[in-house]
Amino acid sequence: MLDFIVTTVVLSLAVFGRNGLGIFENDADVTADVTVAGPLTLLGWLFVIATFGGYRDDVLGAGTDEYKRVLNASLVAAGLFGV
Repeated sequence: MLDFIVTTVVLSLAVFGRNGLGIFENDADVTADVTVAGPLTLLGWLFVIATFGGYRDDVLGAGTDEYKRVLNASLVAAGLFGV
């Protein structure tokens, strides 16, 4: 649940920063795109971490094994979303 909350806050800050800072050359509003792609990306990433066993009780808080699972899942999720 904490991952979901933190990722939602970061996604919201990214949209606010993109739309509010005005330092980007293309000042297109990305809110509509993020409204569709954001929740799918968020839930997909958390699903891939769960699939790789990142939330299993025996590895939760277990140090390097937990980090390895989350890193591998995140790389796979980035690859899937990038393709």
